[in-house]
Amino acid sequence: MIREVVITPRAKREIKNIFDFIEAKWNIEVKRKLSNKINTCIKLIIKTPELFPISNSNKKNKKSSN
Repeated sequence: MIREVVITPRAKREIKNIFDFIEAKWNIEVKRKLSNKINTCIKLIIKTPELFPISNSNKKNKKSSN
């Protein structure tokens, strides 16, 4: 079953920040390799979404046990 992958504006900003950091710390080649890996994962999610089940846990919503 093919699914649509939606990347939120927040995720786009975070990915951009990660790419900027990688390019500053390492180089464009490392950034390109990461980009290729992300694209490969997205294609895999589109083709076989059952490999990546939805998580119902959200660490921000968990209460601390203090």
